[in-house]
Amino acid sequence: MDPDLGTELFESLGLGTLLPEPLAAWRPLLAEGMAFFLERLPEARLGAIVAEQIALASSASAAARATAVLAHCPTLHKLGQIVARQPGLDAELRRHLQALESLPASTGVDGLHAHIHAELGADHGLHLADRALAEGSVAVVLPFSWRQGGRSHDGVFKLLKPGIADRLAEELAILPALGDFLEDRGTELGLPAIDYRSHLAAAGRLLVQEIRLDREQANLRAAAVLLADDADVFVPALLPWCTPALTAMERIDGPKLSDAALSVRESRRLGRALVGGLLARPFWSCSEATPFHGDLSQGQRNSIMRDFRAGKTPVLVATDVAARGIDVDNIDLVINYDVPDKPEYYVHRIGRTGRAGHSGFAATLVSDHDIPRLRVIKKQYNVLTN
Repeated sequence: MDPDLGTELFESLGLGTLLPEPLAAWRPLLAEGMAFFLERLPEARLGAIVAEQIALASSASAAARATAVLAHCPTLHKLGQIVARQPGLDAELRRHLQALESLPASTGVDGLHAHIHAELGADHGLHLADRALAEGSVAVVLPFSWRQGGRSHDGVFKLLKPGIADRLAEELAILPALGDFLEDRGTELGLPAIDYRSHLAAAGRLLVQEIRLDREQANLRAAAVLLADDADVFVPALLPWCTPALTAMERIDGPKLSDAALSVRESRRLGRALVGGLLARPFWSCSEATPFHGDLSQGQRNSIMRDFRAGKTPVLVATDVAARGIDVDNIDLVINYDVPDKPEYYVHRIGRTGRAGHSGFAATLVSDHDIPRLRVIKKQYNVLTN
């Protein structure tokens, strides 16, 4: 393989121009890093990416071409989904990247049907759709139906794309060397130090988990039990045709949360439901938690704080609104769900416990992308980590 093919492909797409001007210093690293990755793919896969780029209309934008490249590689696909949430990027690029969340299905349906028949046997009695509903970085969603009790029922299968495990393994094998390259080249370019090795390793672990459909099924079962009495959160029921390589669940139709047309009041109610059902209860399922945020009126805040001080509400889920200026005796534990953006916020947050001579404990949940901020806090305040 021509060692410069990846570089030439990247440069021909004009992808560096998609970074906004404030990030212009990062364009060389982006170009060289992408080329490093593409050049190490098997020749057949790189050839398929090049062929697709040639087939695109000459008027196709750099953003559209970038999305096409990312859709070919599960690791880049997942990275694109993450980057799509960054508000500073080019608006057109964000729009194309957001489409990676649920792409129109391009995987052949015959192979999907064959996989289901192999898992369930040919006499499963289900009517399989002749078109997939959507696909993501590693999986495809295929509708199906069956008759029971004199009426038709609808479900969906989630199954892995054919050959995805092999493609993922090929890409994961590149990531350690890519991390080393990015760190070394970033230093040469005078860019801020980032722990690329850890970030890429974390992305790899997440992708490996995504192809473990049996674990996803276990999580759905646990969520159904935990949220059984929550009227605002509905967990799709798993159906009897699940296997370790196939998730079958009831089909629930509706818009994406981000696309739903909601009033301000409905949006706030939805926010409370999401925080309560998807964050608070999994952490503190034995207690009733109270949300505390900037949209509450002063009267609502005072009422919540009175209940918290009196012990009527044992857990308070709060934003940085409550990180300073609130003096409550005998708070035993503070948990930071993330590392704060500013080091002084960390002090304000943990300062809610251990006050006035009392003992207290503070813990911070740290993901890989939080590590640079954590290092600043450790250096500035001599914080111990584990």
